[in-house]
Amino acid sequence: MSFFSLLTCLAFLSFFLAGIPFASCINFTVYDFGSESAIKISGNINVSGGPLQLTGGQPNAATAYYAHAIPMWSAATNENASFSTYFEFSVSFPGGGGGSAVNSSTTGGFSFFLAPYDSFDHRTSRVNSTSSDRLAVEFNSYRVNSTSNGAAAANNDTLAARISYNATSKSLLVQFEDLIKASPNSMSLNLNRSVDVREVLPEKVLVGFFVTNGSGAALQRITRWNFTSDLEPKRNKSTLELWTVAPVVALILALILAALTYYICRGRGSLRTKILYFAILSLEKGVTFARRPLLLRRLMTNKVENASLNLTESMDDEFSTGTTGPRRFSYLELALATNNFSEKRKLGEGGFGGVYKGFLCRSGREVAVKKISSQSKQGRKEYESEVKIISRLRHRNLVQLLGWCHERGEFLLVYEFLPNGSLDAHLFGRKTPLPWSIRYKVAAGLAKALLYLHEEWEQCVVHRDIKPSNVILDSGFNAKLGDFGLARLVDHQVGQHATGVAGTLGYLAPECFHTGKASKESDAYSFGMVALEIATGRPAVEHGNVAVAVPVRLVEWVWEMYGKRRLMEAADQRMGSDFKAEEMERLMLVGLWCAHPDQRQRPSMREVIQALRFEGAVIPNLPKKMPVPVFPSLLPPTLSSPSTPPTITFGSFTTGR
Repeated sequence: MSFFSLLTCLAFLSFFLAGIPFASCINFTVYDFGSESAIKISGNINVSGGPLQLTGGQPNAATAYYAHAIPMWSAATNENASFSTYFEFSVSFPGGGGGSAVNSSTTGGFSFFLAPYDSFDHRTSRVNSTSSDRLAVEFNSYRVNSTSNGAAAANNDTLAARISYNATSKSLLVQFEDLIKASPNSMSLNLNRSVDVREVLPEKVLVGFFVTNGSGAALQRITRWNFTSDLEPKRNKSTLELWTVAPVVALILALILAALTYYICRGRGSLRTKILYFAILSLEKGVTFARRPLLLRRLMTNKVENASLNLTESMDDEFSTGTTGPRRFSYLELALATNNFSEKRKLGEGGFGGVYKGFLCRSGREVAVKKISSQSKQGRKEYESEVKIISRLRHRNLVQLLGWCHERGEFLLVYEFLPNGSLDAHLFGRKTPLPWSIRYKVAAGLAKALLYLHEEWEQCVVHRDIKPSNVILDSGFNAKLGDFGLARLVDHQVGQHATGVAGTLGYLAPECFHTGKASKESDAYSFGMVALEIATGRPAVEHGNVAVAVPVRLVEWVWEMYGKRRLMEAADQRMGSDFKAEEMERLMLVGLWCAHPDQRQRPSMREVIQALRFEGAVIPNLPKKMPVPVFPSLLPPTLSSPSTPPTITFGSFTTGR
């Protein structure tokens, strides 16, 4: 192919790519209604603590809405918007009275609405009630137009609703769930109604809530709100032309440079190969710039490194688990999802890197993106272990891996986003202490996850890093075990893995320091420490806090209280007496049983689950004094001096993974 033929083809391709529309959508999530400038509020309502709260005591009404116009349909393109909104709320009665929380005629209620953009006075944030072009879903007796359902929720329960509209089928689906009582990943109520948004709504609308407490008895809160729409707002014409012409010019210049360099250096062996690579890279950069100029500018400013990780296509084949499992993501897709890994999106910091909240515009899904440091000696090993192991596991109490990425000198893992964060943030952070029913459920869920790993999957998986910061809570406060970077596969018959000391101080079984072996029993020890933390509200090891009167190691203190027949005094004082005494005692005894210094005395996870259910397993009579650790015989020389360096991290109290 001649130089001019190649140039002609590349130029044609550039104009074709420039015609690809910008992929965009509207998405926002609100946790703190008081600090969000885009949320406008009118009426007697309290937002100082974060939630949208209509205080009881006297009849009140208020409106809160997103201040920017949302397109519902487009006359120019003949497109209709598909949208989805999710919000969590609660209703409380004075004195904690019983009965239904939202189906009484005196409690008022609230509605999610879509109303004409010009029906609001944006100076006063008040709605013009004379407009009839609006769509609303009311939450008093779960009524959607003429459709109603008499389902009821208990007082002060945390409730959730998801309202979604499919533009193709013209169907409005309302789903409702009690987050405290419902099973995970299920909605307890589903209502469906046909709606054509073109008939009931103008092109541009506002979305928001209208809240009223009726006679004034109820206190209503909306604690979280997410809205997503796939129809892009209209751009200013001059701005659109600028962002269309400038990328095309830049793309053509990049392609000409690449083609010219190739032509000049044609036939120079290895140099020719390098130039071809440069041409392809230039094309990729040009397309990226044409489609996402703002992001590319940000990426170039931050000097994102395009370093080689020596990862081959065979690794992608090895990671792939089929069409329904985790998939490979591009770096660009994840950078877009996390606003180029903005510090504002950071959920927490782990031993090998940070975790960021992201939003996948194409699927409309919130995700957590773990960015593993490629500079760490353990980084690549953790990355490979995580993908190879967790991508093949399927259990309701394990964090779901959605995909991976190894590009631009980075290792990235994409997980489902779990809104209630890590267990340690609830036990030791500033969040409201968990009630006992949730704590006991979390312990049972963690035990089920370990039973699956140890006995129910095709191979035995030894996790090696069980701690509260690796236990994540979903919207229903169900426990999900994550972070499989240190996990190892072993045969069921063997049940242990020779390795260096790996894990977190305070959760490592004592024999691990002696033998260098991880096993199901060492996982059981870690579970026991977490169980004691759940019951007592104290960390496994308290570092450098001289004001604390209890011993530094939690297991020693609890065992001492057990020996003095004062075990119940070790319960978390923040709960007062609001717990079931028999369950509290059982959880602490199970914790001590699992944390027994002699690994041969520890229970299996099946026995743990039976004990927590008050079924077959009988907890043995534990000695009044904590026994001295008993270690098995020393390993052969080939195993007693492992080549893998020790990997020990201190527990970190973060609000996310």
